[in-house]
Amino acid sequence: MDKEFFKERDYWSRKHDKKLPLYHGVRTKNPEKIKDKGICYRFETRIDAKKAIEDALKHFGKEKLMRSEGYKGDLIRSFVRSVESPERRVIYLSSCDNEEIPCFWADQNPEFVSHVLEIAGVNRDDAKKYLSEKYGDPHIIEMNETYPVEDRNINSHQRCITPDEIKKIKRCML
Repeated sequence: MDKEFFKERDYWSRKHDKKLPLYHGVRTKNPEKIKDKGICYRFETRIDAKKAIEDALKHFGKEKLMRSEGYKGDLIRSFVRSVESPERRVIYLSSCDNEEIPCFWADQNPEFVSHVLEIAGVNRDDAKKYLSEKYGDPHIIEMNETYPVEDRNINSHQRCITPDEIKKIKRCML
């Protein structure tokens, strides 16, 4: 883990003495590969993320929304712009005492794509089917590290999780 993560964890540890499991939710077709080789943030560049969004919109016949005027078009373009920030292209973690929250994030993964499909008005079941076919089923990665407070959105300050940081990986049953 990145030293910034440990600084934040140490800060909270002075105020709380819990040791909650730390998770990352992800979609994958090959969980064994993650356990063996680790995992990096899905999109290496903003161009990769933008292409994934465009492909998803095109799949549902909604590609014109990328260029349309009005609320939906503006919101979708703002998501695309937010992908340009390197701070957004890192792995986020959740600390909690149950697997429901990280499974929720795994089901949304990749969030940039799922949120844009929601904005575009794509039926949630159709979007989930697309995400499963394209990226795999939702899984949670339990980390070897713990965290002292419950938090759904912890910036790991890193683009990858190494195999030695992974305790186990399992499929979410949603």
